[in-house]
Order: sequence, then C-alpha cells, then structure tokens
Amino acid sequence: IWQNIAAETNGWITPGNAVTFGSLAITAAGVFDVFRGHKLRGGLTIAFSKSLDLIDGWIADKTGTKSKRGKYLDSANDMIGLGATTAVVTAKCGMPLESCGVMYGANLYESATILAQKKKWESLQPPKLGKIAKPFEFASPGFFWISDILNDRGNNKAKTFRKLGWAALCVGTALRMAAIRKITEDLEQKMMI
Repeated sequence: IWQNIAAETNGWITPGNAVTFGSLAITAAGVFDVFRGHKLRGGLTIAFSKSLDLIDGWIADKTGTKSKRGKYLDSANDMIGLGATTAVVTAKCGMPLESCGVMYGANLYESATILAQKKKWESLQPPKLGKIAKPFEFASPGFFWISDILNDRGNNKAKTFRKLGWAALCVGTALRMAAIRKITEDLEQKMMI
C-alpha cells in the first residue's frame, strides 16, 4: 500500500518522509522553547526530534519507499535542524559564535558543492565521513546547552560539558573537512574523465 501511495504522490507521501517532516516540526518546537527560556524542555524536545531523524531512513527501507526525494528531504532536515539548533544554542545557551560559524559553514559548503555538481554527475554522493561527522556536530550544541543549564544551577560540571562541546566541535569539523576533501577529489576525477 505504501509503495502505491508513494507512486501516486511522486514520492512525497511516504512513512519515512512523514517522520522527517515530524522531526523538523518537533525541532522547531524545541528551538522555540529554548528561545523563550525553557532550556531544559526545549533541549529534550530537540534531542527527541534527532532520535526520530535517525529512524526515517530505516522506516523508508522497511516500507519499500526509499527514494532520492526522501534522501534530499532528510538532508534538508539535517541542515535546517542543525542550523536552527546551533543558532538558538549560540544565542541563548552560550555556544561561542565562532563554533556555530565553523560548523554551519562547513556543512553549507559541502552541501552546495554536492548540489552544484549533481546535474553533471549523478553518481556524485556525499562521502561516509559526512555521515560520521553528524553525531559530533549535533552533540556539540548539546554539550554547550547542558553546560549552560548546569552553570545556571551553579554546578561545577558545567566546565566539563563546555570542554566536551569544544571537543565534539573539533572532531565533527575535522571529519566534515575530510568529507569535503573527498568530494573535491571525486570532482577532480570526474572532471578528468
């Protein structure tokens, strides 16, 4: 039944895409909570939305509705979710502005490079290193968020979580830069052909 609905709607209405859109809506609710000063509830809401984001591909696979459209929607959800989460944690929870810029700038560069070349080389795919970088990139704002909550409560563990935020940022950025290097190498090889 799901394959028929997906075929009739040009791949827009699928269980996996429903989870992706739901994840994005829940992320937005969490971001607004943090922005309004409800840091704990907002952060937990965002964490829940990211757990949904982990299963959308699995659901699409199990229902036989995996598609390029679903992949692009998932990628857009990741970019929007990371951008909104990082921005609100920077604005309201003490994440340093430069870390937000580094993380989001590298993600935008990688995405733009892939999208710009998709028309010429359909086989160009994001490297696995980019997927490996995502948990670190999402963990970094999470650690800064926890640090800020602990700091508000006078807990001396706040500094530890701030250091973990920086460590996750460094690892995520290093992996993202390696992914960009791989994309560049792939492009150079395709241009020689």
